[in-house]
Amino acid sequence: MSEKFDVAIIGGGVVGCAVARELSRYQLKVAVLERAADVARGTSGKNSGVVHTGINVPTGSVKAKYNVAGAEMFEEYCDDLDVPFHRCGKLIVALGEAEVPDLDSLMARGVANGVPDLEIIDRATLKEMEPNIEGAAALNVPTAAIACPYTLTIALAESASEAGVEIMLNSPVTGIKGEQGAFELETPNGTVSAGLIVNSAGLFSDKVARMAGIKRWRIWPCRGEYLILDKRAGGLINGMVYPVPPKGGAGLGIHITPTTDGNILLGPSADYTNDSDDVRTTGRIRRQLLKEASEFLPALTPRDVITAYSGMRPKLVTAKEGGFGDFVIEEVPEALGVMNLVGIESPGLTAAPAIAEHVSSWVRERIPAKKNADFIKKWSSVRRT
Repeated sequence: MSEKFDVAIIGGGVVGCAVARELSRYQLKVAVLERAADVARGTSGKNSGVVHTGINVPTGSVKAKYNVAGAEMFEEYCDDLDVPFHRCGKLIVALGEAEVPDLDSLMARGVANGVPDLEIIDRATLKEMEPNIEGAAALNVPTAAIACPYTLTIALAESASEAGVEIMLNSPVTGIKGEQGAFELETPNGTVSAGLIVNSAGLFSDKVARMAGIKRWRIWPCRGEYLILDKRAGGLINGMVYPVPPKGGAGLGIHITPTTDGNILLGPSADYTNDSDDVRTTGRIRRQLLKEASEFLPALTPRDVITAYSGMRPKLVTAKEGGFGDFVIEEVPEALGVMNLVGIESPGLTAAPAIAEHVSSWVRERIPAKKNADFIKKWSSVRRT
C-alpha cells in the first residue's frame, strides 16, 4: 500500500532525525525511512560525541559554515531535548617543539572561522590544566564540548514522532521513481510516495543519489576504532586532548576524550574499507591507539581498557587523496526536489542543528506550511536515575 508524504527523509542518523524534528514544527506530513532496526545505528551512534568549534575546518567551506552555526546552537539544542552536554574544553597539544608553529596556523584558522577565546599556552600552563598530559605547548579551545550522540539522535526521533513524523524502521530504500511532487520510494515494506526527498543516508548517500539519477559523488567508507577506558581512569584528564592534526591524514589523529558518562575514549583510527558495515575491532589498532595515546598520557595502561567499538566515516576523498572533502548540501538540476546531504562526516554531529534549519527552509519554500500546534520545544524522552 502506497503512503503519501510531503517529505521523505532517507536515513535515521543524527542529521536525518534533526531534519525530521525541525520539519515537525510545521503542518507537514513527514516520514523517516531507516534501513536498520533503530535510529543512530550507524555513524551517528559510533563517534566521539564531540561538539566541534570549527577550528579544524577550512575557512569559507560549506563544512565551516554549518559547523560554526551548529556549535552556537548546540547547548540550547541539548537542553531542549534533555540530552547530556558538557563544555569541557579542548587542548590541541604539540608533543614536541617542531609542532609548535602548527598551533599558530590552527589558531589563525579558528579566528578566521569565528571561534572565540582561543589562546596558545606554554608547557607550564598545560601542566596546570592537565597534570597528566605531556607536551611542549597547546592551543586552548575552551568552548569545545561533548554530548551523547546516540541519546541526542533518539531524542530527536522521538520528539519528531510525538509531533506527527512517521519513523519507518527496517525500511531501506531500494529504488526511486518519479519526479518532484510525485516521487515513489520503493522499500521491502511497500512503496512510499513523497513530494520531496531528503537524502541523508550517510554511508549510502551516494547510492541513494544514484537511485534518483545523480552520479556526481562516491562515498569511501573509512573505519575508526575506539577504546573505552574504565571509569576509574576518568580522572586522568579534565577535558579533551587532541594532537596536532597529521598532515594529509584521514582523521584528526588519536584524541583522548571524556564522555558524558564518565569514561574516556581513545581514538579513532582511520582505515579505509570496501564494506560500509565492517565495524569490527582489531588487536592491531588497539595496540596502535594505546601507543599513540601513551605519548601524551604516560599514566595510561592496557588494564584501563574495558572494551572497544568502531564506526564508519562517509568520506568523499580516497585514501590516496587523504584529508577531508567538503560537505555536500545541495539540490542539483538532474534531480529537482531531492536535497542531498552527502559526505557528512565529522563535524556532522555539531552541524546537524544548522543543517536541519537549512533543509527546513528549503522544504518550506516549496511547500508553505503553518506552525504545528503539537510540536513540543522542551522534550524529554530519556528517564535517568
